[in-house]
Amino acid sequence: MTATTAPLAAPRPRGGTAALVGSGLTGLLALLVLAAGIALLAIHATKRDHDGFYGSDTTTLTTSTAGFATEALDVDSDAPSWLVRDGRLATIRVTATGLAHKPVFVGIGPQAQVDAYLRGVGHEEVTDFEVEPWSVDTTRRPGVSRAERPATRSFWSAAAQGGGTQVVRWPVQDGDWKVVLMNADGSTGLRAEVAVGAKVPAVRTVGIVLLVLGAGLALGSGAFLVHGLRTRRAP
Repeated sequence: MTATTAPLAAPRPRGGTAALVGSGLTGLLALLVLAAGIALLAIHATKRDHDGFYGSDTTTLTTSTAGFATEALDVDSDAPSWLVRDGRLATIRVTATGLAHKPVFVGIGPQAQVDAYLRGVGHEEVTDFEVEPWSVDTTRRPGVSRAERPATRSFWSAAAQGGGTQVVRWPVQDGDWKVVLMNADGSTGLRAEVAVGAKVPAVRTVGIVLLVLGAGLALGSGAFLVHGLRTRRAP
């Protein structure tokens, strides 16, 4: 009797599997990047007002203290030059309308000077806020009931006061800053309608860059897929 030996199957190339895995991962990343680019361009097209600001809805803030102050806003605009327009990365807008028949004050100033001004004055510190939907979390800081008139201080980088609607536009600068909302005379019992917005010229540019990058990743994913399929078919 003659023994026969079955031919051994040729091992399937392992490079094909790696290419297919690379195709899947690259394709997933391409979808995420493309989605981010589309979202930014959609925001740019639908969420801006006539002044070019991406704004929030208006909400009513009320306190029995002297007013509101945000936590320190740490700004470090170390951004690539192609994201900067007219020497700035963004412009912040704060709009406030007094509802207690009192003129209101809105100001943005350096953290150290604002903290010194409000030291010992009872106020609400804004610890967190959401834009959509509007919600504000605050912590009450105890102190005396009345503050000095905020407009008497000269450290404000941008400020507005008076009856009716007050608007502050602040080109973002590096440093630690605080936003303050008070009655213009420093008295207690503040009630105001407030809205915030931001003008970020680079949103459209970043959206386009993400779309181009996502398209490149999609092409790379297709190349991996073709290479993987060809390699796995090889004898």
